[in-house]
Amino acid sequence: MKPIQLFHRLGRILFPILIATLVCAPTGVRAALIDVSIQGFAFSPPDITINMGDTVRWTQKDSGVIHTVTSGSNGTSDGKFGSGNLIPGGTSTFVFKFNNAGIFPYFCTPHSTFMNGSVTVNAGATAPAVALTSPQAGQTLQAPASVALNAAVTAGTSPVASVHFLVNGNDVGQATAAPYNFVVNNLAAGSYTFLARVVDTQGASADSGTVFATVVTPVSPSVGLTSPQAGGSLAAPASVNLHATPSAGSSPITSVRFFSNGNDMGAVSAPPYDFTVNNLPPGTYSFTARVFDSAGGTADSGAVNVTVTGAATAPTITLTSAQATNGVSAPGKVNLDAVVVVGSNPIQSVHFFQGGTDIGQVTTLPYTLVVSNLAAGTYSFTARVFDSLGAQADSGVISITVRGSSAAPAKFTGVEVAGLNLKLTWSDGAPPYLLEKKAGLADALWANVLTTSNTSAMVPRDGGAAFYRVSSGSGSSVQ
Repeated sequence: MKPIQLFHRLGRILFPILIATLVCAPTGVRAALIDVSIQGFAFSPPDITINMGDTVRWTQKDSGVIHTVTSGSNGTSDGKFGSGNLIPGGTSTFVFKFNNAGIFPYFCTPHSTFMNGSVTVNAGATAPAVALTSPQAGQTLQAPASVALNAAVTAGTSPVASVHFLVNGNDVGQATAAPYNFVVNNLAAGSYTFLARVVDTQGASADSGTVFATVVTPVSPSVGLTSPQAGGSLAAPASVNLHATPSAGSSPITSVRFFSNGNDMGAVSAPPYDFTVNNLPPGTYSFTARVFDSAGGTADSGAVNVTVTGAATAPTITLTSAQATNGVSAPGKVNLDAVVVVGSNPIQSVHFFQGGTDIGQVTTLPYTLVVSNLAAGTYSFTARVFDSLGAQADSGVISITVRGSSAAPAKFTGVEVAGLNLKLTWSDGAPPYLLEKKAGLADALWANVLTTSNTSAMVPRDGGAAFYRVSSGSGSSVQ
């Protein structure tokens, strides 16, 4: 046989031996190793009895012939175990661990008619078992970390003697009675493997699965205080809204506490992180926020300083209208003009009311509102001013009359000289009557003289020409 062919055949023969050895290698449970020889075309001894967990090793000692160890009977494999070809010479072996009770017949494939054997496996002793329930797999902890190692143990045939805890393969401690727990302290940043090993009073042992965890260098949270505005000035009694913007580090944020001049004012445990301080008297105030995370990390914001001055001055407001004196004819159009005096804070808006109804608002100068299409009647108007902090003030009430229509317009019926006065008379129309004057018909504007419900009026003689107009809701006449 050529060397390369021998190497190839050896590889095929040794491969199943290696696999069986790895799969069935002992894991710390006490067990026996029983040898069976393959010699003279026979298994010796052909039939053996062992305990569950024991291992059988077959050694091929015949020369010039190939044998196998194949589970099954009558030349038919049942697939439970098999060695493949064992080369001659006394160095080829097959190892198999029997973990289940029962009777396992086997044969040599090339010589199945006369080379047979059996392994009878008794239940025998059972080993203990252990599982590591803490820490959680994949858990991330912050340095210096303290890790609680908790093991759940199931006893076998013999009582449990101890549970050992291994970190990165090193035995760091043990527990000899339930609960089987151990705490590892001050772990630095890095990757760690954790394992528990149970040992019974007869020396049988078993390992838990390996749990991986990571310890990281902690990152602290941070927080900023974005309200109130630094350097702001407020009037007493002041209300201040504190608004914090925290950022999480390695661990989730649990709360933000707010401080005024170092005094703890209160905490907020969920966003938005807002807190209002009310009724602050005059003085200087330094506000800060402190964030807390679930790992105990904290951080403080920078200080925001605010001054609270003396009592606030409210704004004032006066309402006027050009139509308040003489009224207007229907359909009426009224100009409402509000004159505002600013108090301690900027003006936010001016609202206009007809009776008790808000009919509009103005937020910038001039504070004027036009009301159109008013039917005949008398109307009451007021205005209310609001500043930026909500302070408010109301104007006085003004009344405006809208004159209605009648069947015919007002018209002059006569002019009489009465000493230094003129007596003007008119008829028709409907009161109230508006008497107006201008020097010439070409003049653009009529000047108000009076409003009356009478059908006559005395006006002074001023020595010059003048034109008079009397109006009612239904029309006017010029004299």
